[in-house]
Amino acid sequence: MAITYRDSNGKTTKVQSVVFNGTEVMKLRYDCGNGQKSLVWCKPYTLSVSKGIGVSTVTVTRTASQEPSATIGVLPDDSTIYYGDTITVSAVAQIGFVLKDYTKSYTVTGDLTISISATVNQYMLSINRGAGVSLVTVTRTSSPNGGGATGVLISGATIYYGDQLSVTATPSVGYTLNGFTDAYVVQGDVSVSVTAYVQSFILSLSQGTGVSSVTVQRTSSPKKGAATGTLANGSIIYYGDILTVKALAVTGYTVNSSSYSSSYTVTGNISLNVTAMVSRFTLTINKNVGVSYVIVQRTSSPKQGAATGQLNDGDAIYFGDVLTVSADAGLGYVLNSYITSYSVEKDVTVNIIASARPYLTAPGVSGTLTHDSSSGAMYLSLVISNPNSIPVDADIKVFDVNSSNLLYSDTIHISNNESGRKYNVGEIWATKVKVTVTLKSSTYAAMSSTITIQGSSNSGGSSSSSSGQS
Repeated sequence: MAITYRDSNGKTTKVQSVVFNGTEVMKLRYDCGNGQKSLVWCKPYTLSVSKGIGVSTVTVTRTASQEPSATIGVLPDDSTIYYGDTITVSAVAQIGFVLKDYTKSYTVTGDLTISISATVNQYMLSINRGAGVSLVTVTRTSSPNGGGATGVLISGATIYYGDQLSVTATPSVGYTLNGFTDAYVVQGDVSVSVTAYVQSFILSLSQGTGVSSVTVQRTSSPKKGAATGTLANGSIIYYGDILTVKALAVTGYTVNSSSYSSSYTVTGNISLNVTAMVSRFTLTINKNVGVSYVIVQRTSSPKQGAATGQLNDGDAIYFGDVLTVSADAGLGYVLNSYITSYSVEKDVTVNIIASARPYLTAPGVSGTLTHDSSSGAMYLSLVISNPNSIPVDADIKVFDVNSSNLLYSDTIHISNNESGRKYNVGEIWATKVKVTVTLKSSTYAAMSSTITIQGSSNSGGSSSSSSGQS
């Protein structure tokens, strides 16, 4: 019980302290009646209870007291406590916090302030950036429990329970990010892992006429599991792949180097159309003395746009062209044998050579022109000799000396070394004629003999002769 004092006016005042001989008395005893009586008085004090951020509950319990009016049990903030009271304290932290050390038991000797505080749990941030990821940025946007400052964090940074983290990432060129978590509310260690995959593309492969084969090989790839080796049309290729290309032409063609590269580093779809051109060669035409003309004609060509027709010395010709050759010799020459047709596979040289013909020996010619008095006509008879050792053709031409008109023409065949071949022309209506006989052979130069015959009225006739080259 507490001590109260009533003065002479009857006013009652609660006694706050009792001082005896200058010393504050906590307990008073007195004797009354048949035995000793104890009068207890305990000085009152005030209990203050506070809890900081992260503290869920604080429980203060009075477990013992010498103050008769004091209740035993849980005490709220601002309770009255008494000198000598025994006080116990227990506290519970919020999730994500840990209590700081605090006193769990007190013996009251004065006003008592109990302050319980907690610290937020600390965790570790780790940032893992996979291949193909250029940049990963983790930003603390808020720290609601007063843990850390906002801003960009690095791997290994301390983070706190309840922190709000945002994550952004940038892929390297040629890569696409896999899905990743872009926001965290910290409840433990946080591991941010961002990965990417290599972008894929398509290889398109074709070849033109004259291309024998095109081989494309992948020699290396940043794509895990992408096999090296030969690739076909439509194959999947990946950013950063290294491709090598080899092309072969069929015989007679040359691969156009401008239609492809020997090596590619993949940065997108690749379309290869390897083409070839017909091999080009040169035509050379040589003709020596005695050749009258040489004509070379292209009759067909696999080369698109190559015109058919006559070609000149130095003109371009192409593999597979078909050429025809014709030539003739000049007077007194004969052509040597030559190739009349070519199927072009390389440079073509057309050599036309002529050889001078050997001359035949001029024929022997004699004859008579006899007048028939009864008919009035003149009759021409000839004797022709071939002094050559080969058979020849003899062209016979008869002209009127006075008018130069051709009166008669014929060709006969005469054996080798034949002499005295008789030949009757028949009626000739001229009194004086010129007769030319020309011997001809395919391999010799022709020779002629010419005679002039004056008509007569008897069996004899006069003639004069000459000979020369034809």
